[in-house]
Amino acid sequence: MGHMHRLLAALLAVLLLCGLPLAALAELEIDLGDGLSLELEKDGASIAIDPALVADGIDLSEPEVVDPTTALKANAGDEDFDIEDGVVTGYHGEGGDITLPETVTAIGQWAFAESPLVTGVTIPGNIRDIGQGCFSNCPNLTRVTIEDGPTVIRHAAFSECPKLKEVSVPGSVKQIEGAAFNTCSALKKLTLGNGIEDIGWNVFQNCTSLTKVTIPDSVKSLGDACFMGCSGLVSLALPESLESIEQAAFEDCTALKSITIPGGVKKLQLTFKGCTSLEKATIKEGLEYLYDDVFGDCVKLKSVTLPNTLKHIGQGTFYGCAALKSIKIPENVESLESYAFGHCNGLTSVTIPAGVREFEGNPFIGCLNLNKIVVAKGNASFVFSGGLLYTRDMKTLICCVGSRTSATIVDGVKTIGDRAFEHCDSLKDVTIPGSVRTIGEGAFENCIRLKKVSIPEGVKTLEYCAFSDCGALERVEMPRSLRTIGDEAFLGCAALKTVIIPSGVKSIGENAFVYQDDDGDHPVKAIFIVEDGSYAQKYAKKNGLTVRIDLSKAKVTAEAQVYTGKALKPDVKVVLNKKTLRAGKDYKVSYKANKTVGTATVTVTGQGGYVGTATGAFDINPQPVTGLALTAGLKRLTVSWSAGKDVTGYQIQYSVNKDFQSAKTATIANADTVKKVLKNLKSGTTYYVRIRAFKKVNGKNYRSDWSKAQSARVI
Repeated sequence: MGHMHRLLAALLAVLLLCGLPLAALAELEIDLGDGLSLELEKDGASIAIDPALVADGIDLSEPEVVDPTTALKANAGDEDFDIEDGVVTGYHGEGGDITLPETVTAIGQWAFAESPLVTGVTIPGNIRDIGQGCFSNCPNLTRVTIEDGPTVIRHAAFSECPKLKEVSVPGSVKQIEGAAFNTCSALKKLTLGNGIEDIGWNVFQNCTSLTKVTIPDSVKSLGDACFMGCSGLVSLALPESLESIEQAAFEDCTALKSITIPGGVKKLQLTFKGCTSLEKATIKEGLEYLYDDVFGDCVKLKSVTLPNTLKHIGQGTFYGCAALKSIKIPENVESLESYAFGHCNGLTSVTIPAGVREFEGNPFIGCLNLNKIVVAKGNASFVFSGGLLYTRDMKTLICCVGSRTSATIVDGVKTIGDRAFEHCDSLKDVTIPGSVRTIGEGAFENCIRLKKVSIPEGVKTLEYCAFSDCGALERVEMPRSLRTIGDEAFLGCAALKTVIIPSGVKSIGENAFVYQDDDGDHPVKAIFIVEDGSYAQKYAKKNGLTVRIDLSKAKVTAEAQVYTGKALKPDVKVVLNKKTLRAGKDYKVSYKANKTVGTATVTVTGQGGYVGTATGAFDINPQPVTGLALTAGLKRLTVSWSAGKDVTGYQIQYSVNKDFQSAKTATIANADTVKKVLKNLKSGTTYYVRIRAFKKVNGKNYRSDWSKAQSARVI
């Protein structure tokens, strides 16, 4: 009987191909022999069977009416498909506009993938599962019509079909899996039936010819990047039924001008990043979280309506929205993250509602025209003063706003917060108080005019990128309290000339002192002043940095000198880390206050492998007194001497013992006095006398050596 069906189908095909209308064949009967006859009528065809055949086990007593069109679909060309257990697994026909057999229930994985022959396809309702990659990379496929019936379109089913212009997806399809129509760049007409619930990740990504999309009311979820890169998309309608829009769903839809987010959606992330034509966004009540870069780089965005249900504005949510001139932060917002309004140069004033309790980093980085932050009455977390936003306890600096050229941080602040001064492009001078202990991540990143930074004693930590890309920074002096320099702390500071790192630093992060150019990464060309034997010295040598050893801790000594009236320049001894340095090679020497009686200063300045200075001192004492003479008298001695130079006075010491034990001292506080009478001495006793000069400078007495002793017997 199957043979006869095939014969019948062939006959009908011949008749139709010959252009004979069925109406012309009405009431035509053809005897097929063996008890079978073919009867053609206007409405179709029937087969008459001799009842005697039934006895042979063929139960076809009821005539079968055959629709010729159906016969062609069901039978003509079925042999062009590879079918296994009701699944189409391959195709080897002549191609063109094909209709899949009604005898199958699924299309297998990659069944038609990369076929250049298929130009159009109709998928009948008997097919329930449209398999993974089944029509992917078909270079000439222009049309896909899916009749009501299939329930799922699998991953990449029609991906990268560059000529596909028209797609109709019925409501019977509940799920369109990831990348199903990815990079169908010619797709212009998209019909999505009501009944679809889930549009998966990257489904229509880079369908650049799509201009209008209406998401049916049945859809509850839009997957990651599902319409990402649809650069021709101008009109987008989202249903109230929508519950979830995953990240980057419409990223880089550069023609989209307006959008309304339904209230069922609770969070957004990267959703409209790079939608450079977007001008207006309305978010209905219900949404609670705006995460990273939702409207990032939407450079034409002028109007945003945020719902009162909003609790959190995430990192970079409105980054680069330069046309945004005002924003009302809802009262229920509790936290803002770094870059939330970064580089929104249209903003001049922002009000922080009473409910905001936390800033994670600096939400206003690069807002060059933002000159005022109003902290709402009742906000217990923040205070704005002197162009700087602090925590209420004034322990943490949150951020600097506007185009300030200088900033003074109030004393008492312990932490300069993450990104606090990032992109303060006009900042030239900043005063950091000694109370600061931590300079946070990226605190001064991209302060392109900052030239010199003095980090005060007390600071222990420089976090990641603390001063990175400060392209004008020339000199950095780090305190002895510093312990940690984070990764990339000074990355890109190509103008650095001097960096002073004390021995207290025990950790320096990766790429802390690297700059980049067209030839790649290079160590900065600065001179690194380190202490001999320190961690910083080893780090610098290991990373190809130019090292000089700091002389500031060297011990400098010189012997005391005797006043001559000329500049005195004694040899000095310089010892650093138990090593005696070499004059003329490791250092050079200069003297100060080295001509008069008092304390002279000697300064050694590093050269060769050493840099910086260290100081020492030596005394210049008066010359010994000359011309000492004794004249004995009755119970007295008259002592005389020659006047000294550059002195304040003299001391005379006398005793009955040659070693001057139990000696007495007489002080003459006049440099011009050159005679002294010693009275009430013992008659007949020999006395020994010596003398020295002294000079008092700044409260200190400088004394000459004692003269040679003279003796005389008292009368």
